[in-house]
Amino acid sequence: MSQEFIEQTRKHNEKVEQLRHRSRSPLEYFEVRLAIVIAVIALAVLLVS
Repeated sequence: MSQEFIEQTRKHNEKVEQLRHRSRSPLEYFEVRLAIVIAVIALAVLLVS
């Protein structure tokens, strides 16, 4: 399960990178913040389990 979650996080980060290269819009900053939140949640889940 955690391996699958890591894979999803990696794919999301790649999407964020694509957005960053394509445009400098408010959506970009939202995506980056979302990626950070996901990473923090992933760390919390790994620590708890």
